[in-house]
Amino acid sequence: MASAALKRDSSDWMKLDDASDAIDTTSEGKIETKTDVALAAWAKVLTEWGAGKFNDPETADATYEEFFTRDCVVDATHGCAGLHPTFKYYGFADLKDYWAIFADFEMEGLRLNSVASPRTEGEVWHHFETELVTHKVTGKQVRGNSGICIVTFEGAKISKLLLINQAPAAVAATYSTDPVESVPQSATLPSFEPAPDPKATAEAMFARWGAGEFNDAETKQTAIEKYVVADCVIDHTSPAMPSLFKEYMGHEGLEAWNSGVVSEQWELSNVDVAMAVGIKAGCVLMYFSCDIKHKTTGKEAKKVISYQENAYNAEGQYVYTRTYWVDPAAIAAIHAA
Repeated sequence: MASAALKRDSSDWMKLDDASDAIDTTSEGKIETKTDVALAAWAKVLTEWGAGKFNDPETADATYEEFFTRDCVVDATHGCAGLHPTFKYYGFADLKDYWAIFADFEMEGLRLNSVASPRTEGEVWHHFETELVTHKVTGKQVRGNSGICIVTFEGAKISKLLLINQAPAAVAATYSTDPVESVPQSATLPSFEPAPDPKATAEAMFARWGAGEFNDAETKQTAIEKYVVADCVIDHTSPAMPSLFKEYMGHEGLEAWNSGVVSEQWELSNVDVAMAVGIKAGCVLMYFSCDIKHKTTGKEAKKVISYQENAYNAEGQYVYTRTYWVDPAAIAAIHAA
């Protein structure tokens, strides 16, 4: 796991403390598997990024050659391509434009954590979180922002990078020079004492959900009161369909999502789940894939993928979710009459 925390001024926020030794490979320090190679390579990427080599005209081209395949694909659409001109796909020839995006912002309290994918060899799951993001030109800000990168390697080079910001509409709004246009802010997450084994807690919670404890009329109220904190936050925000993809707050919000959306409107099949720990104390990062058929329209979305940051407290209770949608528009489409 790679872990680092940053609190920098705008002039040097990209410097990454201790990134070069933040990822261990094996207990003996020997790189053996595809994932070991990927983790070590990603640690070097973070180090070079922190040193500014992806943006420096004198070092950028050589750095791209070192860390990216010639046919690489960077998906920086954030699940909503076109919301802002920078929300698009980038190839090897466009890497300079991709890395320039990050220089537009001053990031305070930046925390980075990387873990091995639990489902794909040679893949790294990277999570980032900031206390405050400020656009250097407009001065507009986003508080408590987070996101993920799913990074696929061919050997020690990146062949695919998926970037998803949890609040793409907020990031897009910071570019606006219109002083009247405000920046939407995410809800403040509850404070909590982290679960010592969040993966075991998450698996038990998911099993209860799968068994219908949170949806069955005879059991759901008891289950919610026992296993969910009263001020829980379910942040499914996406501009793809704001009436559906929004923040659901407290027990009432959880009921609105679980029963009002998932149970009443959707039929799920081919569910595939994988979880990783290490992104944050008390949290798991969960890969969730399924087919969704809308019960009213009859339309179906195949292999809908999201990554969910789920938090659990020391009492074994669910605290919050922040969802990173890969293609929320596919879900929105099945709701259309």
